[in-house]
Amino acid sequence: MKEEPAAMEKSRIHLSLPTADLREGVRFYTALFGVGPSKERPGYARFEAAEPSVLLALVEAPEFTREGGDFHYGIQVRSWKAALDILKRLERSGYTARVERGIECCYSVQDKFWVKDPGGRPWEVYVRLTDEGESLSPRPAEGPILRA
Repeated sequence: MKEEPAAMEKSRIHLSLPTADLREGVRFYTALFGVGPSKERPGYARFEAAEPSVLLALVEAPEFTREGGDFHYGIQVRSWKAALDILKRLERSGYTARVERGIECCYSVQDKFWVKDPGGRPWEVYVRLTDEGESLSPRPAEGPILRA
């Protein structure tokens, strides 16, 4: 059963991973999570597992090797306010983030920000606004401009 962000009670970890063989990746993660993908498109599969609470995107990358790095890590939140709370916490700790609003990504429209951890790994914190034309989360009025 697909869990929509508006119905989410808690935030969840999001991982976007490259895979040289999407079909084998889908087979592995279906076995690991006990549920199949919530969305499959050419070169893309998305899992939204409740236990563990994770949103995993597999992106087909034929050139990917095991020595290659991960694409990025992320946290899907329920609202832009929740994202701003995290952004403010990071900025108070001295980290700089890049804000993006209304971005088309992973077959949906998202508001998000990006920040790198001390190891240079990119993390995104985002709220999914639409999913292929379906409105999921009301977009708030524009707030103060944040340092990007």
